[in-house]
Formats: sequence, structure tokens, C-alpha cells
Amino acid sequence: MRPVGVIICATVLVSAMAARGNPVINLGHYYVVKDSSAPADISVSDAASAASEDIEGMQFTLQLGSGMLSTPSIGSVDFLAGTIWSGHVSPSNINPVTLAGSGPQYKSWGLLTDNAADFVNANGKLATVNLNTTAASPGDYSVKMTGTTVSGANSKFYNGFGTVVPATFADGMLTVVIRGDYDRDNQLAVGDISAALSALADLDAYETLKGLSSAGLLAVGDVDASSAVDNRDAQALLVALANVGGGGMSAVPEPAAWLSCASSLLAVLIAGARHRRT
Repeated sequence: MRPVGVIICATVLVSAMAARGNPVINLGHYYVVKDSSAPADISVSDAASAASEDIEGMQFTLQLGSGMLSTPSIGSVDFLAGTIWSGHVSPSNINPVTLAGSGPQYKSWGLLTDNAADFVNANGKLATVNLNTTAASPGDYSVKMTGTTVSGANSKFYNGFGTVVPATFADGMLTVVIRGDYDRDNQLAVGDISAALSALADLDAYETLKGLSSAGLLAVGDVDASSAVDNRDAQALLVALANVGGGGMSAVPEPAAWLSCASSLLAVLIAGARHRRT
């Protein structure tokens, strides 16, 4: 097996290589509902010649937040389903790397093509990562592949000579949300009702106001889990608030009567709002 990290220093080999390009990985903004999990695709793009770069291996390192906590966490990582490695790398050539600090928020793998001189084209899906938010606090967590707690293990591509291929890794963000938290104060409470009505009247304006992507809107607004944001989510929000008990309804003197009145009001107010976003 070819060691990924071995660097051949023969000047003639290095100088014979064509000019290298620069694979670019822009980690996205991933929204995951609290106490759930969701897949996140990580993609790479590269305008350079795949043959000249000769990418035959990689150290893939991923960190959430500080990398030191237990939640949110990095679950399974799929390097082979529909990725640039598919057909080039066998499961036996994908190996977890145990490092100081490895844990739920910090993981690393080494990948190597099965055959020497078999290179990959760095355009497409790099991996699918399962992000788990069980017991996580709502809020934002950085997602990094470089600048991690173990600098020597930062993500990098290798060519067939074991030389690092220059690449750009841009950080991303994981936002843990509470489904129905329309006012985005990281809790489910009565104030989310008016925010929901405003959002349902103009979903595009709401996205802009709250800085949400379409995926973020779905994570926050799809209260009835129908894979769409529409008027039915307002009624589902009322039900969710009723089930919160002391969390969302404690400030309301007579919850049952208030809910009945609010339900009637919602029926009138959302009658003219027919927006739907899938």
C-alpha cells in the first residue's frame, strides 16, 4: 500500500509536474432541527487538469465548534455514494485517523486510491456527513476542515508522489434550530405566533429578514413536518405551543381559552396567505 504522507523529494519528479490548480471546498450553512440528524453534502470544485494534479489521496478532517464538546456531533461519513472517490477508492482504503482530541466533534480519515496512477477529478461531491443535534443547544456552530485544534491534521489533498496539492477550504456553519421558532430567539414561545403569521404572508421577505436560506426556512417553519412551509404550519405551531406547557405557555393566564381564541384568529388571518415553500 502506498503511504499517503510520504513525500518524494526528487526535484526531477516535482519539476516535471504540470502547474497545479487549486481545489476549492466551500463548506455550506447547514440547518438541523434540534434532537435530530440530517445529511450534509460537502462538495469540491476545481478548474485545473485532473491529470496534472494527480489527486490520489486525501486527509479529510472535520471539526464542529470547538471540537472539544460532545454535541452537536459528527455522525457517519459516506465517502463513496456518488462522490469523486467512487470507483477509485475501496472501503479498505478509507481509514479513520485517531488523533489527540478526536471525539464527537473532531474526526479525521485518510483516503487513498486503490491503484497507483489512478487519480480523481476534484469536481463533485467530496463526502456526505451526518450531523447529529441530539441534546444540542440551539445556535450556531462553526464547521471547519482546516484551522482545527490539531493543525498538523488539517484537511489536504495528496498527489501520487505524496506531495500536497494546494487547496482552499472555506469554513461553514451548522445552525441548530427549534422547529417553529419563527422569531428566532432559540425557544418555542407565544411570540412565535405573530412571527409565523408575518412569515407566511411573505416567505421571501421573512427569509431575508432572518437571514435564512431555503433549507433554513424549511427547518424552522415546517412545523408539521410535511416538507413544506404553508398555512397548516400555523395551526401545527399552536399545537406545539400547547404541548410546551411551562416553556411557551407559562406567561398566559388561561392557556386553554387563549388557544381557542388564537385558533380562531389564525383561521381569519391566514385565510389570505396561500404561500407554500417546499
